[in-house]
Amino acid sequence: MFGGDSWASSLPGKTDGKTFTNWAMWPNTLNAARLIHHAGEVGGSEMQTKMYDIFFRYIYEEGRNVSDMDVLLEIAQDVGMQGAEPYLRGEEGTKYVQRAAADANRMGITGVPFWTVYREGREDEDPVTLSGASSTKALRKVIEDLSS
Repeated sequence: MFGGDSWASSLPGKTDGKTFTNWAMWPNTLNAARLIHHAGEVGGSEMQTKMYDIFFRYIYEEGRNVSDMDVLLEIAQDVGMQGAEPYLRGEEGTKYVQRAAADANRMGITGVPFWTVYREGREDEDPVTLSGASSTKALRKVIEDLSS
C-alpha cells in the first residue's frame, strides 16, 4: 500500500474541490491504460473522458484497485464498452501503451496530465510545459503570462 489521506491532502486538486479520501495504493496501470486506449478506438474521446473520470474517482476518492481485472471490467461496463474482457485478457494494445510510455519518458514527461502551451502567433518560441497535477492557480498563471 502507498499513499493515504496525509499525502493526498497536498495534491493541487484538493483546493479545487477534489476530496482525495481513501487513496490507498499506487496501482499498476498498464491494463488501465490499455482499456483507455481501447475506449478511444471503440467509443472515441467521449468514452475515454468518462473512463478517466471513473479512474480518478476510483483511485483517489474510493481507494479502489484499478489493477484488478474485476474493477477494470466494472469500469468498462459503466461506460458502455462491449468486449472489454477478451481485450484485457489478451495482449492487444500492450505494445502501444508501452511504446507511448517510453516515448513520453524520452521527452521528459514524468507525470500526467502533461500540458504544452504556446503563445498564440509565436509557435516558434519555446512552449511552457507543466507535468503532473497542476493547480488552477498555476494554469491561470501560465495563461496570463502567455497572454501578455
